[in-house]
Amino acid sequence: MKHMSPPMSSYPAYKPLFKTVVTWLLACWMLAAALLSACGGGVGSGGSGTGLASYAEGVVSGFGSVIVDGTEFADSQAAVQVQTAAGASVNAQVKLGQRVLVTYDSSNAASVIQILPQLAGPASGAPDSSGWIKVAGQWVKLVDSANATASRPATMVSGYTSLSAILAADEVEVHGNWALESTLNAWVLVATRLEKLSAPGVSVLVSGIVHSLPSSTTVQINAFDGSLLQTNSLPTNLKTGQLVSAWIARTNWGPSPLIATRVAVQGIASLSNAGDNLRVSGLASDYDAATHTVSIQGVRVSLPVGSGADQAALSSGALVRVDGKGGSFSVQASNASAAQVKPGSATPLIELKGVLNGINWNASTVSFSLRDTVVNATNAVIDKSCRQASAASSIYVEVEGRFALPDSALQATSVKCNSSTPGGATMRRSGTLVSVSNTTLSLQLSSGTEQMLVDANTYFEQPSASLIDQPVDVEGVLITGGSMLRAKAVKRAR
Repeated sequence: MKHMSPPMSSYPAYKPLFKTVVTWLLACWMLAAALLSACGGGVGSGGSGTGLASYAEGVVSGFGSVIVDGTEFADSQAAVQVQTAAGASVNAQVKLGQRVLVTYDSSNAASVIQILPQLAGPASGAPDSSGWIKVAGQWVKLVDSANATASRPATMVSGYTSLSAILAADEVEVHGNWALESTLNAWVLVATRLEKLSAPGVSVLVSGIVHSLPSSTTVQINAFDGSLLQTNSLPTNLKTGQLVSAWIARTNWGPSPLIATRVAVQGIASLSNAGDNLRVSGLASDYDAATHTVSIQGVRVSLPVGSGADQAALSSGALVRVDGKGGSFSVQASNASAAQVKPGSATPLIELKGVLNGINWNASTVSFSLRDTVVNATNAVIDKSCRQASAASSIYVEVEGRFALPDSALQATSVKCNSSTPGGATMRRSGTLVSVSNTTLSLQLSSGTEQMLVDANTYFEQPSASLIDQPVDVEGVLITGGSMLRAKAVKRAR
């Protein structure tokens, strides 16, 4: 395999963090409010802007509703969106390993889930022996199971049976955490998900940490010799160290400078309503012991002297989560916790919850699809609550498991069943789409015709008219107190 390491020597070996919870009294400078209006992006706090909200940014680690870095948010009423090159928000579907920004209330009910892809464009080819690859001209670190750690878990891969199958010019989308490679003095994306795209997008998406601002219309990202982005209007008060995304028309894709149709500050850094609850997970980078500061996903965090922070862990790039309160252009953090190192913790534990039927739970090995994920479970990990259930009955299933290889089935470590379905539980229907209106869809099942509610948040994988009379899979949720499922996602049957 061709070696593709960046043009400098070895990379730092990241040490795992042995401190489970580190309480910090800290402040982090985060430029935001003006940026949100200037870039036309991000998720606002709603209403007149005077109301407080809660936001969490991190990586999707499961579905019950939606689970982000171990915290579950109810999503039965949530709008799931992704931004276009023009700055519009369009409906989408959340997937494992994606980076998201969740707007939620005091009961952990999400109102908006914004998907935050970091890169989308051509790949340079298969990764080298160290896992390095370029996507949209930016360095990406792919982590296989053999080299995964608690802070750098294995990359979830979709569309490939092996990392070596990635070809030059393949169109891919990448999610992950930005980390500063000290030997390069450059920022790289440690991938949590890489997905092969069916076709090139109209625009190439490039993201990275601002390194410098050569002029009022140009920004350089990720390194002193990194990509130079040029646009008619940069976000107001843009600063070095912030995380930005840029959309480059496919027709303008080429050598630097890249002519961007839009540049926007990304994610939680685009928010700063005073008093908002903020949570962000990412890799600790660029730790400065002299000033007691560290960067997490484009957010600069200041740690008071004597806070008890594990300096070795911060220096080695631990995966951390910061909780705090928003302020005018700032966040006052209340604590930070980090990944605990345990045997086998390098591969993420995935949680899946939903309603299934027609499963023979007494087979020696059971295979089924739950939340768009193929699951394999041996009889030894299936709880008796499942084996006692009738194959014909619909039951609420809770699965925990891990992925071993790219694009493989989830290997279950625990499967439990409950005949009582909680409110807001997700269930799947497969049949032929008969009709769609602004409020309902009609689905022909083997047992008869079922009506499901449709609203502005329903995601259609392709225009609904093209799915009429086609076999489809519909992900729906039973609204509390209702008798019909609300369709969350409608896709052509695979």
